[in-house]
Amino acid sequence: MRRRLALVGTLIALASAAALVAASLHPLSAPGVSPRLALASNKLRIVNSRDGQALITAVNAAPGGRNRNMTAIRVVGADADVTLAASNVEDSNGPNHRPWQPALSQDLRIKVIHVIGPGVGAVAYDGPLASMGTIDLGAWPAGTTRWYRINAVFPDHGAPRSPVVGDNIFQGAATGFNLAWTATSS
Repeated sequence: MRRRLALVGTLIALASAAALVAASLHPLSAPGVSPRLALASNKLRIVNSRDGQALITAVNAAPGGRNRNMTAIRVVGADADVTLAASNVEDSNGPNHRPWQPALSQDLRIKVIHVIGPGVGAVAYDGPLASMGTIDLGAWPAGTTRWYRINAVFPDHGAPRSPVVGDNIFQGAATGFNLAWTATSS
């Protein structure tokens, strides 16, 4: 009888832990986490190899600078249509920025590459962060895992003529954003 009670206690603890994990994966429970996962049904799950971790961090980036990282995205439980979108884009302008000049998110280039094999990839998006929108990554059969490389490039526009033009407007600026991978039952 004692073993059965211990097993029931263990099962209750496991069920509680599973409920806590499921709640933490709910898209409304963790705002600001990048990349964020959205659940489309009870059966369908999307798993990210870098869940809750920053994919790209750049401190004191200079014009021409590039940061990149990779993540694996896996669809579990059901076939799904998968999309990727930049969300919660927030800019903080530096001291040289003037109101009529673009924010860093309008200049920062994001390149999303589906890595197919060594040295082989398909570009899913290449453009300014502010213009990214929602990218259709297609229909994925259940169990599919795909690797994506995310590049962030701070373009070099050449030598500025003054402290308040060209690349100098981005000195001290910052931008933050989430990448939201979403799977919808297909």
